[in-house]
Amino acid sequence: MSGNYIQLGSDSGGWRDFLDGKPIHCGDQLQLWSGDRWIYTRYEMGDRRLREVVLCSVEGDRWLDRDTMQFHWTSPE
Repeated sequence: MSGNYIQLGSDSGGWRDFLDGKPIHCGDQLQLWSGDRWIYTRYEMGDRRLREVVLCSVEGDRWLDRDTMQFHWTSPE
């Protein structure tokens, strides 16, 4: 497994999440490490105060704590 954590930061668009130093936008495709495999997901913002993100996948929509999950981009950026 080789993934990274989502980091909160800001750019000219205001506060947002970043992965590998690149801003993540709602609708971006990411892969989430799920213990034994990568799951393809679509990123959506949850409650920023609670540091939650919503990942929509074939396994259903889930609220996840971005501080404990590892991600990578689905294709080279």
